[in-house]
Amino acid sequence: MLMLLLVVQVDDHPAWLDAVQLARGLTDDVHAVLFDASRADELAKQGIKAAHVVEHDVLSDYAPEAYGEALAQLVGELQPSGVLAVGSEKGNEVMAHLAARMRAPFAANCTQISGTGRPWLITRIRGGGMLLEDAEMDAGCGVFTVQPGAGTGAETPSTVDQVDVRRFTPDLRDELARTRV
Repeated sequence: MLMLLLVVQVDDHPAWLDAVQLARGLTDDVHAVLFDASRADELAKQGIKAAHVVEHDVLSDYAPEAYGEALAQLVGELQPSGVLAVGSEKGNEVMAHLAARMRAPFAANCTQISGTGRPWLITRIRGGGMLLEDAEMDAGCGVFTVQPGAGTGAETPSTVDQVDVRRFTPDLRDELARTRV
């Protein structure tokens, strides 16, 4: 069964709902990743049943290297089929760090994603927005960002009564905070 992790909270970009729509179009088994538990209640409105709150002192400020390492550890524990985030500046940066740590391919600014990883079928923006590229990506765990505005316009998914919030504390070295912003 396909399970996806959706990184919701890197920079509070308003287009995170586009990523929710794209992820929910692939599977109902979408788990959110938060770096602050305050948004957990919003997830129930989007039909997301599980949230993983990543907590560590190094993550108190935006630190893309540390965020990428924390996500890599969470991916190692949960073994999702794919990881998605909004294709914002910070979203792309964190997902690039994640993909590098996982030694996995990374597709940025996707407008469509389908398949199950063997292969993933993607359409993404290229050439400064002048072209759409259709591609296949062979990856057990795909790493993607979703182009803001790529929402399908689909109905709001069914809501859930409660989100199962789980805490995750990664093992992060202090030097990962060297890129803290």
